Amino acid sequence: MKKLLTKSQKTASAIVALMLGAIITFSAVMNSFGVTNDTEFESNLLEDEILERAYTDVMVDEFEEVELIETHTIKVYDSEDQLIKTVELGDDEIIEDAETLNLVHQAEFLTEYNNTSIYRISK
Repeated sequence: MKKLLTKSQKTASAIVALMLGAIITFSAVMNSFGVTNDTEFESNLLEDEILERAYTDVMVDEFEEVELIETHTIKVYDSEDQLIKTVELGDDEIIEDAETLNLVHQAEFLTEYNNTSIYRISK
């Protein structure tokens, strides 16, 4: 037997069908929009952590104190302008080698430039 639906029942069932369709569509859109994959999210977190660590390392290296040891160079030349001896001394060092010390004492001081003293032994 066929049951006839009234106009109000048809309208109510159409409204319920439309609302059900809208709810399903809305939930499908919400599930696919703006949700990232867990591995993609973890990868972004790892990249951020690596960048932060690298930045911290650079900043620490940038302000790390470095002790500079200033050296003084002594060059001794003969009368024909041939280099005989080169000595590099630190801040508080002295010439300990007797042969080098004798050469410096025999030589005449010529000039000093940029922490380098130049001596020349004349005949």
